[in-house]
Amino acid sequence: MTSNSLAALAALAIACLFVPAAADASWSSDEIELCAEGGCQWYPSVVSDGLGGAIIVWQDYRAGNGDLYAQRVTSAGDPGWGAAGMAVCDDPGQQEFFRQTISDGAGGVIVVWMDHRDGGTDVYAQRIDGAGNRAWAAGGVAVSNGATDDFFPLVAADGAGGAIVAWQVGQGDESVVCASRILADGTPGWAGDVVVRGGGAPRVPVMVPDGAGGAIVAWIEDGSGAGAIVAQRIDADGAARWGGGVAVCVEGDVRSSFDACGDGLGGAVFVWHDLRGGDYDIYAQRIDAAGAILWASGGLAVCQAANDQWFPRVVLTDPGGVVALWTDLRDEGNDVYAQRIALSGSTSWIAGGRAVIAAPGHQVNPRLVADGVGGACVAWQDGRSGEYDVYAQRIDAAGEPLWETGGVAICTDPGDQRLPELGADGAGGAIVAWEGESIDADVFCTRVTADGDFVATAVAAWSASPSDGAIVVSWALAPGGDHPDFLLLRREAASEIWIDLAAAAIDFDGEAYAVHDTDIVPGRSYVYRLDAIEDGERVILFETGAVSVPAAPFALRQNTPNPFNPVTTIRYSLAASGFVRLAVYDAAGRRIAVLVDGVERAGDHAVEWCGRDDRGGRAGSGVYFAVLSSGKSRLSMKMVLLR
Repeated sequence: MTSNSLAALAALAIACLFVPAAADASWSSDEIELCAEGGCQWYPSVVSDGLGGAIIVWQDYRAGNGDLYAQRVTSAGDPGWGAAGMAVCDDPGQQEFFRQTISDGAGGVIVVWMDHRDGGTDVYAQRIDGAGNRAWAAGGVAVSNGATDDFFPLVAADGAGGAIVAWQVGQGDESVVCASRILADGTPGWAGDVVVRGGGAPRVPVMVPDGAGGAIVAWIEDGSGAGAIVAQRIDADGAARWGGGVAVCVEGDVRSSFDACGDGLGGAVFVWHDLRGGDYDIYAQRIDAAGAILWASGGLAVCQAANDQWFPRVVLTDPGGVVALWTDLRDEGNDVYAQRIALSGSTSWIAGGRAVIAAPGHQVNPRLVADGVGGACVAWQDGRSGEYDVYAQRIDAAGEPLWETGGVAICTDPGDQRLPELGADGAGGAIVAWEGESIDADVFCTRVTADGDFVATAVAAWSASPSDGAIVVSWALAPGGDHPDFLLLRREAASEIWIDLAAAAIDFDGEAYAVHDTDIVPGRSYVYRLDAIEDGERVILFETGAVSVPAAPFALRQNTPNPFNPVTTIRYSLAASGFVRLAVYDAAGRRIAVLVDGVERAGDHAVEWCGRDDRGGRAGSGVYFAVLSSGKSRLSMKMVLLR
């Protein structure tokens, strides 16, 4: 197959998404439209599902007013909750979504939003399980619905399937910050709302989990014409742990944007843009679990380059540090820069940060997610073409770009592509979602691998399932497509290491291909990837989700043939790896032969007995018993030898 043929495979992918298939649709070199309904779909939020896929939530106007919908996309690119997605909340009245979603730790997601169903502004929440079911009340759980209006809800995982929710009560000088806990079953975890901050006109709060069932909440307070960041830790029981709050930054001037992430040790790292020097600069501070300030009292100067640096984001990338990301105007246009900050309080890369992207036009709204090996995947809204497109880049632990110079073009369709969000795919890459402009706004996503490639397919259908001691992976190409050379790879679901299955025979019946993978262990789960190869070039055709192999029972099966002379086969299976003995006894209970005596892995096994004892002598005609023992388990089976 030529390079043009490989390109054709990728180009054909979007068409193949709409070919009726007996199994799953797959990732494409083009994007997947998450919802084809009318009206606008806005503000996507991405939460990794822990299995290489993601759950994406958005605000949806198909019914005229703002509702919330969600879609799960598997690691193989299969939209799992129907073409229209599933309704998180479609109650009458307006729901406003600020992209506040978290994993529930069990393959689902918890969502919070502002809700106007009762005429005011309240905070509601809903949990969606991994199968796409609403786990709480149909319209969501009312977190707050008092006499006052409640704004800007935040959510943090409590580590037990529930969440801590915080929000701003009121606006202006009378505003306060409150919090509440919702248990995994949707019931309140505390006796009532906790007032996190009752004075100082707090606004634009942020929140991160503390790793112990509680959360760290922070906000901006205005004082003497300048803004200060103040934080409070609320434990799992709803008690404030840091007295009246801890000042994260009081020497600077914080007017609007800041972000935070947990430090992995019960504390948090904060980043903000600060006006103390006349232009906006990026500063950072760390607070430990006890509320102690760990870096300089005025914060660590992360970037003080010329002109403005603003709208920072931060994520914990390794046990020793975080990566901060921001929009940077040092070269007049908006570019994207990043800096690693060690938890000890020093910057790790070049002074002022490293350019993730410095291209013509404006690069704005950057987002990042840790890649699992000390670096990060970054996506942003890119104006180099005159319209906004979505681009992405991966940077390693030293800040070096790993993908092509200028970034990977995620989507350059006509019209503006806006507001990208990312979720880690668990293998060094990311699932990227964004809002695309067409007749109305729609929500799209794609997956980019750790190498910066797209998972592309011209496969009409594929399947992967266990069958008779093997996992059978089968696929059929789209009509009219070339038939390239294939390479099937496999990894255990809990591993990131791919194994080349080049030795596995690929069967072709004229319509479909199939591989029977027998080198598997019962009780484990595997993920498969199929590549097309020609002259060293490789295109990923599809990647499956996790395929689970049923655990084998501890069993001893009837020998075949039976009766026999002189050889018979004894088959048995083990539920777990361990020491095994299989011996043959005569009718008087005397041991005749030991056939197996050692450690064997879980799964199916077979051994032959040739009708001889351990000394090589011929056993006479009669009844014999095969006895299988492993640990405390013991099974026996009768055999008849006829000479």
